[in-house]
Amino acid sequence: EYNDINNSLKYLYVNRLNLGNWNWLRTMINLEVLILEDCKNMEDIYFLDSLRELRGLSISGNTNITNGNLKLLEKLTELRNLYIS
Repeated sequence: EYNDINNSLKYLYVNRLNLGNWNWLRTMINLEVLILEDCKNMEDIYFLDSLRELRGLSISGNTNITNGNLKLLEKLTELRNLYIS
């Protein structure tokens, strides 16, 4: 069931997925590691605000956060590993 995946998924690697809206990630509240690689233009990273268990985040390759605002990262108190390129 979809909700079971959302509640149990700990690690997610997304490569070359070009979406304007990433709000579907908000439901993955137990996610600990998120890797976004070559995901083109992302309007913002506000979808991360519900990922309170996130310990590792990588945003790399051809991934552009169009509003350029990374301030939300300060709210991720469990974040221990961050890679942005």
